[in-house]
Amino acid sequence: MFSVSFFILLLATLACAADLYKVLGLHKSASEKDIRHAYKKLSKKFHPDKNKDPGAADKFVEIAHAYEVLSDTTKRPIYDQYGEEGLKAHEGGQRQANPFDMFQNFFGGRAYRTWIHLEPTV
Repeated sequence: MFSVSFFILLLATLACAADLYKVLGLHKSASEKDIRHAYKKLSKKFHPDKNKDPGAADKFVEIAHAYEVLSDTTKRPIYDQYGEEGLKAHEGGQRQANPFDMFQNFFGGRAYRTWIHLEPTV
């Protein structure tokens, strides 16, 4: 009984773990340029300021995480070889990047700070 329950739990965990390449709609052989292009397109599409659908914010965070890992020359090979668990072991409890800061850095604007009203709008 234990082995059947464990097997079902393992399958459920694997089914819930998103393939970061699929999140960005890419193949594992995607270039850095392909990764940047996919992130740019999808982050604009699912940004909570532009997309009011209920799941858009969660999708935006998922896209940002995929970009963070796949665009990093250290994290990507670890993910490719060991998956999310390998990344967790490598990061050792480090804080994940803020998806809105990542968006701001990518596009070079003040969108995030204005969005949360840290800066007065003129």
